[in-house]
Amino acid sequence: MRFQAYYKKKRAKAKKVELEPKVEVGKVYERCELATELRDKYQMQPEHIPTWVCIAYHESRFNTSAEGRLNADGSGDHGLFQISDIYWCSTGSSPGKTCGVTCDDMRNSDISDDIRCIKTIFDEHQRISGNGFNAWSVYKPYCQGREESFAHNCFDTTKPTTAVRPRPGITAPTPSKTKSSIVSVGKIYDRCELANDLLHKFKLPKDQVATWVCIAYHESSFNTSAEGRLNADGSGDHGLFQISDIYWCSH
Repeated sequence: MRFQAYYKKKRAKAKKVELEPKVEVGKVYERCELATELRDKYQMQPEHIPTWVCIAYHESRFNTSAEGRLNADGSGDHGLFQISDIYWCSTGSSPGKTCGVTCDDMRNSDISDDIRCIKTIFDEHQRISGNGFNAWSVYKPYCQGREESFAHNCFDTTKPTTAVRPRPGITAPTPSKTKSSIVSVGKIYDRCELANDLLHKFKLPKDQVATWVCIAYHESSFNTSAEGRLNADGSGDHGLFQISDIYWCSH
């Protein structure tokens, strides 16, 4: 009897697992992959594509499953373009709000509903302010006037598509050139290029390399000349790993 009860319980558990809905996992786009998809699949206006790519980069780092919870009012932002759940998507199981979608739908790998929603948001803010991109807080400080780099080489088949990485939110200092001194200019790594350098050139332990690459990405977007000046005490952070000048390096 105990064996029968055991297998009956096991079959019931297996049936429950089968009935539970599968949660679709998001994806992380490459820069030109997103630009090309916006042009070819979603027929976005060509002149707007670099700006959309810039917004996606600064809002979610091209991650369709990103979820932001840093808003003071407790609201959340969802998906590739960080759609707000105050006005545009519903947090419940039923589609709702202005875009007629759930916020869960904003965080899966299918961005077709995201595209419909950002068009709605864009049109509304175009009517209100004359520029639909103003709906995204990252637009003016990070994208306006510098958006072209985000689609650089993406549609030119005569050139490689990995030459230019978008400018990070942390801005690099502009070195002053004098006759008496030569200033070394920084570089922007590719992810695997940095990993290979750390492993083979600098002999870091293999099990640490992925973590160092992750830190470099989030600190400087792989920019060796990045300089951060956002600290409350006025101190600065420098370089690929954003080293603080309070303790670790001198001006």
